[in-house]
Amino acid sequence: MSWFDEPALYYHADRPVDWSLGDLVVAPHAILWAGEAADALAASPGLGESVHRALWRASPELVSVSAECGWDLGMIVLDDCALDRDFNREVNRCERALRAGGLGQEEANQQAVSEARAMEGLDPTLVVARVRPYDDFEAARHDALRRAETFGYFPVLGSADVDEGVVDFNLMTTVDRRALVGRAASLSGIARNALRSKLAEFTALRARSTETAIEAAVGRLITDAQAYREQHGKRESLVVRLELDRGAEVLILESR
Repeated sequence: MSWFDEPALYYHADRPVDWSLGDLVVAPHAILWAGEAADALAASPGLGESVHRALWRASPELVSVSAECGWDLGMIVLDDCALDRDFNREVNRCERALRAGGLGQEEANQQAVSEARAMEGLDPTLVVARVRPYDDFEAARHDALRRAETFGYFPVLGSADVDEGVVDFNLMTTVDRRALVGRAASLSGIARNALRSKLAEFTALRARSTETAIEAAVGRLITDAQAYREQHGKRESLVVRLELDRGAEVLILESR
């Protein structure tokens, strides 16, 4: 049983107090389109609905732009250190001042956290990626999407609280925290680590790396292991070949 098909492994049993990477939330979303929209000023759309509105007309230098906005399920895709960057900076500043004044470390930290929580304007926004239904994708892609094998996407497992879907990293929106409407679910530690890996792959790696291959091998049975050196001109590499159950293998290369 894998994390992507077992709710007990995918979701966190307790919902944390603060927003975290991988939290599923209802949030406004926006897409900027070239061209004007037909919709006039409209009432707030319902969940899963959107309005298309012109933002400005074209000028000699720039095209006209319209926005498609609405409410939908989304997943927070900022890690905790980025989510609470201002808050953590303020806690550190406050704690240093309190300790310089003679307070012990634990007492100073508790007071600094309390004071920072009472401050307004810290970390006002976060980034949410929209969750799309599987119906948006060809049926032939569904299995790979559910196993988190598709570049730029992350699966959302269906549960009693959340419909299954796919997080689309191409549809990220910066959102005011005050615009978030509750928390539908939180990811487990295992699923959060998988999400970090997929985000790293999307934003930086651009391809499955050795580290990604090793992560995919976690939980598999190693049936054989070999280590040897390969010479490539003046460069020598240490090669570790791990043979796994069901015929898979992982190569680890260390260049010298």
